[in-house]
Amino acid sequence: MPEHDCYHCGLPIPADVDLPVDIEGVQHHMCCTGCQAVAESIVS
Repeated sequence: MPEHDCYHCGLPIPADVDLPVDIEGVQHHMCCTGCQAVAESIVS
């Protein structure tokens, strides 16, 4: 189940959005593809 708030920006994650990013073996969920891209860039 996704977290209630975006791991990157802290905004609420819409119920129909599922954008996980693996950070050190733990999946964190993002609110949009922008936050997903930034988080993936930071951890890569």
